[in-house]
Amino acid sequence: METTYYALNPWWEKRTFDTGIPRDIYLNKLSSQLERRQIEILIGSRRIGKTTLLKQFIRALLYNGTSEKDILYLPLDHPNLFAVPISEHLKNLRKLFGHGRDHKLYLFLDEIQDSPDWETELESLYDNESLKFFCSGSSSSLIARQGGKLTGRQIVSIVYPLSFSEFLMFRGGLPN
Repeated sequence: METTYYALNPWWEKRTFDTGIPRDIYLNKLSSQLERRQIEILIGSRRIGKTTLLKQFIRALLYNGTSEKDILYLPLDHPNLFAVPISEHLKNLRKLFGHGRDHKLYLFLDEIQDSPDWETELESLYDNESLKFFCSGSSSSLIARQGGKLTGRQIVSIVYPLSFSEFLMFRGGLPN
């Protein structure tokens, strides 16, 4: 599992990683809520840029001085990860880097709905650990499925397709 973690978290070895063109409207919102305990959940259509936003925010945390070893990114639809409970991944991270339970960590959980019993896991970890969660999911049904377990513990943001100004920026600016 350690090999998979290192492959998915290149910043642990100070390797570069692609983050695309920043979508400042979402990055600013995440930044403004960083000190809140609530679980940040990004939902939206497939291929809309949720994973890219998570990685952009990881880059921002690193830029602002967060230790590389305090950030764990997990695409929970990965074949080596999807059947493993989130608490087990957290335990592995703490063991790998010697983090105590009171050490604040940032967990980025991509495609959260693919993790077994994710709602109960997040509720328990939120209530008992020093963690900040950033999650993404491709369907709003993942919010409806949770049965209120995360009520008051989450902030849901919908990621929309590019605005016209973002589209122009992605295309390299105004056309000639």
